[in-house]
Amino acid sequence: RFDGPTLLTDASAVDDWALALHVHGVAIVQNLPSDPAMVEQVPALIGPVRPTNFGQVFDVRSDKSAADTTSNAYTAMALPVHTDLCTREYKPGLQYLFCLQNDADGGDSLLVDGLAIAAHLRQHDPEAFEALSTIPFSYYNKATDTDFRWQTPVFVLDDSGEVTEVRWSPWLRAPQRASIETVDRAYRALRTAFRLAQQAEFTVRIRLAPGEMLCFDNRRMLHGRTGFDPATGNRWLRGCYGEREDLQSRLRIAARKQRRMFPTNAGGLNC
Repeated sequence: RFDGPTLLTDASAVDDWALALHVHGVAIVQNLPSDPAMVEQVPALIGPVRPTNFGQVFDVRSDKSAADTTSNAYTAMALPVHTDLCTREYKPGLQYLFCLQNDADGGDSLLVDGLAIAAHLRQHDPEAFEALSTIPFSYYNKATDTDFRWQTPVFVLDDSGEVTEVRWSPWLRAPQRASIETVDRAYRALRTAFRLAQQAEFTVRIRLAPGEMLCFDNRRMLHGRTGFDPATGNRWLRGCYGEREDLQSRLRIAARKQRRMFPTNAGGLNC
């Protein structure tokens, strides 16, 4: 956890925050003013906000009047853990969710480290890991004015066999186009991974308070929420995306200035 007002005035604190986000995949900035503009001002300390088909920024709250809601996030339903925008060829590396209101019953945030799931499967169920790192899944997101599609395994490996990206979506997958044997192997492995992600030992549960911003690596961390009841209060998170390479650039510059090495895990910093 990092103090928001300090980040806005102290460059060395930004370096510490960036390092924590790089190594652990997640960090919380707290004590921010309840100003919607913070959702762009804080991420700008690392790099530009990346616009997507959801806009420059987006508001996560239930809106029963929106008959053409384009995301399950804009309802009050529980969201199983996932990574965002699996349908994009180059999906955003960083995500920021700024809490402006959260007084409804329910609506706790859920976090799961996708690298931890991958490591567990590699050790304890190598057949499932092999399936999820070699069999491509098709991810589709078709709306009125957009139609994004991409195909890739759940665990994306680099040339040395290390997991560099996790693409995890319970609802944006299209039907498999493969042999019956391959489809069976793929879904058996996927069910195993989904069961692991639901276990308490892999899950962090957080209730965000107004003025807190959840920052995480969208190519590593799975996020979701419990369901909430809009009749009991309001829940409003404002979000945006950034790029992991901007985070890595920030850390390389910090290392250059401080003449020291930063850890290289979780993203190949290679300072």
